[in-house]
Amino acid sequence: MDAIKLRRKILFEAMHGNIIKCDDLLSPVSICSSEEVGIFEIPSNWKWISIKDLCNHLYAGGDKTKHFSKNITDKYKIPIVANGKDNDGIIGYTNIATENEECLTISGRGTIGYSVVRRYPFSPVVRLLVLKPKKEIDLYFLKYACDCFIKHGKGTSIPQLTLPMVKDIILPIPPLEHQKKIVMKLDFIFSKLLELEKHSTHLNNIVELVRKKLFKMAMINFNGSTDNWREDCLGNILLYEQPTKYIVANEKYDDSYKTPVLTAGKTFILGYTNEIERVFNKLPVIIFDDFTTDSKYVDFPFKVKSSAMKILSCNPNMNIKFYYYLLQSLDYDASTHKRYWISEFAPMVVPVPPKDEQDKIVEIVEQLLNLINQI
Repeated sequence: MDAIKLRRKILFEAMHGNIIKCDDLLSPVSICSSEEVGIFEIPSNWKWISIKDLCNHLYAGGDKTKHFSKNITDKYKIPIVANGKDNDGIIGYTNIATENEECLTISGRGTIGYSVVRRYPFSPVVRLLVLKPKKEIDLYFLKYACDCFIKHGKGTSIPQLTLPMVKDIILPIPPLEHQKKIVMKLDFIFSKLLELEKHSTHLNNIVELVRKKLFKMAMINFNGSTDNWREDCLGNILLYEQPTKYIVANEKYDDSYKTPVLTAGKTFILGYTNEIERVFNKLPVIIFDDFTTDSKYVDFPFKVKSSAMKILSCNPNMNIKFYYYLLQSLDYDASTHKRYWISEFAPMVVPVPPKDEQDKIVEIVEQLLNLINQI
């Protein structure tokens, strides 16, 4: 389970009342609610309450003020906060705060659903959602509850998040004492999770360095003899096909569909489509991102999202995995925004071992990768 899914699972358990010992003798919050039935069963002294009933005030930020500075100055010290995750949404500074009370902001555009507790004067703009809870609602509990129940996404999956979409969402609300205990427990759990993520990231970086070194060693036959190797242009070995006719017509993906939609980047599988026409099935191949030079080995039928890639098939007298690993071994600067395959990679002179040696090197590489992947 990745860190995001684990975090959501923990939040979900917290909203069920499963991470603290609940005291049934505590009185429920006094906030009136018309909600009798919620999404799931909660402790007897909890209530399902809509966001509009939880708040004294909720609104969306307006237009950006004319009094604006990108950087903080003696005159402009008040943060201007918009939608987005970068710098917690702070896009500049002004001289007048339009919000002076503690509140929760939720991004309605860009990084949709991203929430931040604000305990300082600021000026919300560009339809940033602002929630000012009643005194019986712990501000940080409200954040965690919104993180659990409000949809998150980027751009295309959810075009925007508006007040009408948010105000009627119901949240499970425990007595204030329980809210505070849940916040303390979640703060502790997530701090430990963050430490684990940092260690995991460091370990993953080391593993990637080892993998890169392995691919480089493979291309020189692990320091063995290369006397019977020859050279050729990569474009004579890996033959490209434009992906245009395999582009998915509809980007409404669902995990219940069968055909994966691929990208050559880190995401790899963007989702699954139910389209059955023009599915690529001349396998195996390498998909190569023409702008980033990222590549993936593919041995299953697929469709693609865009034409920003090349589909590479291998000369039948070669082992395609050997040349996939060769691509992984390269250190290439792709910082210039342009297409790279035809101009840079196809003319590249690369080693060509005999086919049986290619096969043997691939076998060794995969044995070592299996060991590395167990780390």
